[in-house]
Amino acid sequence: MFYFAIMKGNIMRKIKELMLKHPILGAGAIFPFSLAFTIGILSVIIEIVIPLLFAVGLTYWIYNSIIGTSVRDSIHEPFNYIHTKYYSM
Repeated sequence: MFYFAIMKGNIMRKIKELMLKHPILGAGAIFPFSLAFTIGILSVIIEIVIPLLFAVGLTYWIYNSIIGTSVRDSIHEPFNYIHTKYYSM
């Protein structure tokens, strides 16, 4: 086990030295992983987050059109769903 740790240290040192001597080669080795990570994050944002935001906005718009309130009026009252004896009219 100890030998494996020493061997791993030697390999990491050799990789570090190689990347320092040849920075373009090192960047070329890292680029595919960073590209895959970026594409994965952007696909989650594009496929899940943006449609979710559109669905929430559409739901809000349809709800307000059904109950007959204006979107402008509801923007001015952000907590219009809270009714207390001090706030309600």
